[in-house]
Amino acid sequence: MKAITPTNYGSVDDLKLEEVASLVPKAEEVLIGGHASAINNYELAVLQGKVLVSVTEATAGET
Repeated sequence: MKAITPTNYGSVDDLKLEEVASLVPKAEEVLIGGHASAINNYELAVLQGKVLVSVTEATAGET
């Protein structure tokens, strides 16, 4: 399967089209295929390191 992957923070020139292993869903998981995607201004800013991204873990049922 081919995927566009970022090699590091920087410009869109740092995105590379690579061959990656096909995904295999685990028990109680679903694999959803896509035929096209796009990148928006926010994602481009994250790629360029202009936006601080914070990842938090939420508990099931928490709002």
